[in-house]
Amino acid sequence: MFRRRVPPGVLHQLAGWVWPRPGWRRAVLYRAHRIGRMSDTPHKVAAGLASGMAVALTPLIGIQFVVAALLALAIRGNVLASAIGSFVANPWTLPAIWEITYHIGAWILPGGYGLPSPDTLDYLKTFGAVAAAALTFQFDLLPGRVRPIWMPMMVGSLPLAVICWIFSYWLTRWFIERYQARRRRRRQNRANARTASD
Repeated sequence: MFRRRVPPGVLHQLAGWVWPRPGWRRAVLYRAHRIGRMSDTPHKVAAGLASGMAVALTPLIGIQFVVAALLALAIRGNVLASAIGSFVANPWTLPAIWEITYHIGAWILPGGYGLPSPDTLDYLKTFGAVAAAALTFQFDLLPGRVRPIWMPMMVGSLPLAVICWIFSYWLTRWFIERYQARRRRRRQNRANARTASD
């Protein structure tokens, strides 16, 4: 299904993740075709894609694919579609996602929550500390370094994730139903044309 004969290497895949080789328009159309041609019900595909997109808004860096897959399974969605939806979180969108979710969380949490000033926010250092702690199993330093930034981001991401799930679910379901209906009509028209020519 729209696959290359020679699979691209890891570096090529990473480069394509940052900037699609055929351009953004063709990359979006390619993803849309893959989603529309999935052999599953519109509900399952839409639920899976919406789960991936919703989880992509959370600061669960490193485990977003797993959480999205578990959420998709819990609501009987398509796991592959959840992986595609998770790519909403990419190098181009993450800075905006982090900034928006942090400020929404800081607004929701009472008493400032010991929040750092906007001038001292450093998301890369925060998630770098998480990665270093995971690799060295030294989690005792995380509360002081990570919690003041990560907690507001998590709290701020939840309402956005709910809104994103609802909106993307209904939009995706509408798109897939129309896409599959067009494919059925084309097949029927080809079958009718072959019958008429016989």
